[in-house]
Amino acid sequence: MKKYIRPTVGSKENQEAISRIIMSKKLGRLLLSEEIVHHINGDPKDNGEENLLLVNRAEHKKIHSEIGLSTRFKRIYFFNDSKILKDYHKYHSATRIAEKEGCHVITVERYLRKILKVKRLKAYKKEKGGFSNE
Repeated sequence: MKKYIRPTVGSKENQEAISRIIMSKKLGRLLLSEEIVHHINGDPKDNGEENLLLVNRAEHKKIHSEIGLSTRFKRIYFFNDSKILKDYHKYHSATRIAEKEGCHVITVERYLRKILKVKRLKAYKKEKGGFSNE
């Protein structure tokens, strides 16, 4: 997605894109925050009414399919349960495990919660002899 500076008017605290002002005047109402003014020819400096199209976020994402690519997950981590648990018992720190595995600490924390929950459930089932309706 190309980066550009969009033409705006107003004070530093209260800026408004020129394209939004033009579209607002064309429609005779203020635009909602979820409404996006799309430049049909891709030039943000061309604010002619014929070049502006009012769309919602979903429609805008269809037009620009590359939107959001930089914020999507870049990697999928496959952990070994026993290794992660061993490291957790050794370090008692998700941060240390994340540094060792080369991933974000939240990824490790979520994984630990998941496998510890499964271990507790298995232990409960073993203790109760499985679930039954008796």
